[in-house]
Amino acid sequence: MEAKSYWEDKNILNKVKKAWEQKQKWDEDKAYNYLKEKVEELAKKYYENGSYGAITWIEKHNPTLNQKHNEAMEKVNQAFREKSISKLYEGVAELYSVFAEIEEAYKKAKEMAKKYEVDIYTIYWDEEIKAYKIVSKNL
Repeated sequence: MEAKSYWEDKNILNKVKKAWEQKQKWDEDKAYNYLKEKVEELAKKYYENGSYGAITWIEKHNPTLNQKHNEAMEKVNQAFREKSISKLYEGVAELYSVFAEIEEAYKKAKEMAKKYEVDIYTIYWDEEIKAYKIVSKNL
């Protein structure tokens, strides 16, 4: 293998830097399309896994997960306000992680509802005991 000169190495480094800068450059359409594609992937995945409706369910039935979901969404919103593609990637990655937690929580609640023959909307997360509990509508 032939050794490259300092100037050739420097030129390659500059090409890599330019490519990285171009990749990190904010493009509203690119960012919107990236987000749209990822949200569609999530929606399809959770619809196919039988977790459709989990986001609506956690809003009132698992405030801890709802807060995580809201924080992840805020990071995505912040990326658009700051026009930061790297923050957008981070926010979407966090959103994927939160959606996985939501899917697992919803699955557990559905199993509990089936086991105890109750409606899933009577099951709530109790932060004190770190577990789900069934809450009667009469209370």
